[in-house]
Amino acid sequence: MRSPWYLRAFALVEAISTLRSRRHSDNRRRNRFARLGLEELESRVNPIVIGPADQWIEAGGTASFQVAWAVIDPWPPYTYWWVTINYGDNHTQSWMVGGTGGLAVSHTDYDAPTDYRARAWISYRVPEIPYFLEDLSNDAWVHAMGAPSPSMPTPANGGPPGGGKAPCNCTDPISDLPASVPDENSQAPVRYNDGVINYRMVDLQSTGFGSTWTQSRSWTNGSSYSGNSTNGVGTVDAQMPHLVDLGGGTVGVVSDGQTMRYFDLLGGVYQERFFGKGSLTYSSALGEFTLVDLDGNQFHFDDFATGVPVNQRGGLLSESDAYGNLVTVSRNTDGTVSEVQRGDATVTESFLYSYLTGTDPNAGRVASVTLRRQPNGGSWATVREADYAYYDGVESNGNLGDLKTVIIRDAGGNALDTSYYRYYVSGESNGYTHGLKYAVHPDSFGRLAADYADPLAVSDEQLGPYADYYFRYDSQQRVTMEVAQGEGCSLCTAG
Repeated sequence: MRSPWYLRAFALVEAISTLRSRRHSDNRRRNRFARLGLEELESRVNPIVIGPADQWIEAGGTASFQVAWAVIDPWPPYTYWWVTINYGDNHTQSWMVGGTGGLAVSHTDYDAPTDYRARAWISYRVPEIPYFLEDLSNDAWVHAMGAPSPSMPTPANGGPPGGGKAPCNCTDPISDLPASVPDENSQAPVRYNDGVINYRMVDLQSTGFGSTWTQSRSWTNGSSYSGNSTNGVGTVDAQMPHLVDLGGGTVGVVSDGQTMRYFDLLGGVYQERFFGKGSLTYSSALGEFTLVDLDGNQFHFDDFATGVPVNQRGGLLSESDAYGNLVTVSRNTDGTVSEVQRGDATVTESFLYSYLTGTDPNAGRVASVTLRRQPNGGSWATVREADYAYYDGVESNGNLGDLKTVIIRDAGGNALDTSYYRYYVSGESNGYTHGLKYAVHPDSFGRLAADYADPLAVSDEQLGPYADYYFRYDSQQRVTMEVAQGEGCSLCTAG
């Protein structure tokens, strides 16, 4: 039987430790121990390695890491050990460990299409030393699909340039603090270079059948991303990518409110710009485009033929992963999504869509999405439901078609969470018509409702302290100010 992966990794740990520059680290380590009279500890180097060295994911996807470390005995009694990972996006995670070992972790906050440099380090404190000492690992690069080369400017149309690893301006890899590639977004959802928002909320989520599927929204002030949205003006369905015909043989693949990948038809073959490695093909017989990513996932889309309903042109038809797990998208006669299904031999899972109809001023927009399951071909059982309400063009704080509230309900119809939004209206300063002004998440809305009998009728001045986000824009609809609610704990000493 093969030994555990982290034991097999020790050979790699040793190799990397040997290859690392000793010119600076040895001198620094020797000086540290000499000052403390602990020269005998100098040789007990504790190599640590993180892998894989490179991995490619879709922006917004999940990266997986393996970390292994070797503690060279003996160490004094009561030595404390911590292993920490900086995931490259200013997030870190630490574990107290008992010495030699390994762990496998994953991280999901790689929302921006760029390159991230992850590092791990081991910290240890012995009784005679009044501070922690660290040993730093190698670099592990995460390339979010569509990642820009640092030397290549972002195109004026906001599309993501791609490919390439950020240059390393490294000095002493031991004395430097763990480094990360600067993020192109604020910690809240604004991209620095063009002021485009990618405000994303997950309303319904189910994990299983090979992957996680969600009913999620991505609001954006980038008009090229949202297209024919049925979930509110400026809203992108962040779970289901769609195609955009950009003319001249160029097709864009939109995956959220900030991300569009470009494929140019050259010599009868679609080629992704900026050194992207995705494969896009077109079948005239089927009237379908097929996109294959580096993980082997296949996405099938309708084409842009005039016979295809407007709401369906470029829309997702099905998705499958490398293991054969299939997601199918059914559509109404007007091209809007009617249902998304997936499952296995015993259970069918469904996201069922309903729409506003008749004389409602927002007729054609999504009214609700219901997550339900059907075991063994039996009756459908509701799990959760998301209900959507929109501004009618007459009431204040929003325009016709702007998403107003989202209410999440349990199987019995009881309201669990409420999200609330306000927008700029015509003639209002610091924004533009349909521009998102305030976003109030469920916890904040609960506090607002506890303090005001009618939380939807409060003034902006009253709403501001409860809002999770507040935005201002310039004349080109770019964000010029973002105010994000802080995080903390009123019962903790750490804030």
